[in-house]
Amino acid sequence: MLERRALVNEALLSACAAGTVAALLAWLGPPGTDLAAHAYQRTLYLQHGFTLWNNFWYAGRYSFITYSLIYYPVAALVGIKLLAVATIALGALAFAAVVWHEWGPPTRWSSRTFAVVWAGIVLIAAFPFALGFAFALLALWALQTHARWRFAGLALLSLAASPLAFFLLAIVLAAIALGRRASVQSSWLPLTVVAVAGLGELLLWRLFPDNGRYPFHTGDILAGSVFCVLGLALTWRVERARVLRFFFALYLVARRWDAFVAEEGRPLTDLIAEGGPFSWEETQAVLHPLADHRRQHSTMEDRIKANQGAWRRVADPSERANIAQAAWESVVRTGLAHENALHAAR
Repeated sequence: MLERRALVNEALLSACAAGTVAALLAWLGPPGTDLAAHAYQRTLYLQHGFTLWNNFWYAGRYSFITYSLIYYPVAALVGIKLLAVATIALGALAFAAVVWHEWGPPTRWSSRTFAVVWAGIVLIAAFPFALGFAFALLALWALQTHARWRFAGLALLSLAASPLAFFLLAIVLAAIALGRRASVQSSWLPLTVVAVAGLGELLLWRLFPDNGRYPFHTGDILAGSVFCVLGLALTWRVERARVLRFFFALYLVARRWDAFVAEEGRPLTDLIAEGGPFSWEETQAVLHPLADHRRQHSTMEDRIKANQGAWRRVADPSERANIAQAAWESVVRTGLAHENALHAAR
């Protein structure tokens, strides 16, 4: 009873600390890096509902289906900043509970440190990931208390909020299975949920692909690799940290793989599900009458790049102005044509 009360007090303390720091940063600090993007996507949801395709985001892309299914509907109800503070506080509370269940009272300062540092995510405004990460931590807590069906629901919510957070949850679960040599019979439900949900997400990525890529810079690769190597070194031959050791090893492999995929410019789903008895392009054309318009949007980006090259090769200011005007008129005409096609298809 006393230990349970200590856990509750520690979890609430962590939640209050994280929520307080997050609130100060959200309302008094500088706008987060991705805050403008979330404000735009929330406004898009408020005005048009859950749309699949958005002509005005970069050169056109799918808005919600493969990024976050539930974040923007929730943000539309309660607001971006309030949701961010609640999400961060919930994540800190769940983290304190998870590490306490795993390692006991010595984790007090780990929880408190995490609460303060975790609140700093407001500065980059990775709010869909924060929501998914909070659900992932709650799912781990449910698994610790043998509430397997609750785990299943929370894991699915993590995926719906952020596929990246769900991917991290899958890595943690793999580390737990390897570190504890869990049998398939005793962990069939978590394995089934993760496998089915992961395959479903891969299918969505194949049906609604994103041709853009976010390259890994050398500094990011080195920083992540050093983090994992240090984690491996600190947990080496520490029996109680066996799960953490496997997590650092798997996370290192995942980061290296992600960097490889980004460098190659090919999405993970292409490497996993490439080929097959039917054409994915044909499937998309059947499911999405506007698939041709989506593919044609890449020509807009090509036009802009080509005109930028021509603009740089000309020294005369008046000629540069003519090139710029002609280029943007062409891009606007293409965008309006595609927008008219979109409304006609509706």
